[in-house]
Amino acid sequence: MFDVCIIGSGIVGSLCALKLSKYQLDVLLLDKDNDVGNEASSANSAIIHSGHDPKDNTLKSKLNIRGNQLWEELANELSIDFKRVGAFVVATNEDEEIALKKLYQRTLKRGIEAKLLDRNEAQKCEPHLSDSVSLVMSLPSTAIITPWEASVASVENAVDNSVVLELNQKVIAIEKKENCFEIKTESNCFEAKIIINSAGIYADDIYRLVSPQYPLHINPRRGEYFVLDRFCEPFISRVIYPMPSSIGKGIL
Repeated sequence: MFDVCIIGSGIVGSLCALKLSKYQLDVLLLDKDNDVGNEASSANSAIIHSGHDPKDNTLKSKLNIRGNQLWEELANELSIDFKRVGAFVVATNEDEEIALKKLYQRTLKRGIEAKLLDRNEAQKCEPHLSDSVSLVMSLPSTAIITPWEASVASVENAVDNSVVLELNQKVIAIEKKENCFEIKTESNCFEAKIIINSAGIYADDIYRLVSPQYPLHINPRRGEYFVLDRFCEPFISRVIYPMPSSIGKGIL
């Protein structure tokens, strides 16, 4: 019997495994895929956001800021890619300028380093910035990583510290016993005293294996990425965001 079973080896499950591996615990990490971090944790924009965008007084805004502060130390610990390239949030008309100035004030209130730049100042930093850009907020704390490295390095470290990794183990049933949970996969059965549900967009499905009447449903939205060949010289040197709108963050 394991002390803890973590379901899902994306970035959250991987880092849970890494953290728990530092204690005297028998830990099991399960994933339905044939490798760790195979889904959203690898196929994303690779950005460590500054924390300027989430709504006020939300857990997301709090954790976004704290996470940005912690990532550099974690990257050094795991010897993975991490670079604070900074970001621009750009406005292209008067209405967007008004919204950007409000976003700037909110950003400062959160203790995030930021600066407003006019078009000439911004184009000195980014010569290829569109001529339609009229006002820019600079966010120096924004960083980029190689996303899959984070999950892989975390799990490698955790396994070195005796965490048991089981891949190709899709969980199909969970039964509460007197002193543990019985976790059934398509090919195996495990027992654990505690379950950590880190199944990402499938976390609601896992929860319903224990509580069938669980009312919440995850409805994921998916964007598209264009992968471009490398330029002979860098085209831009930082992340460029449009002003967010009611329908999303736009093309960055």
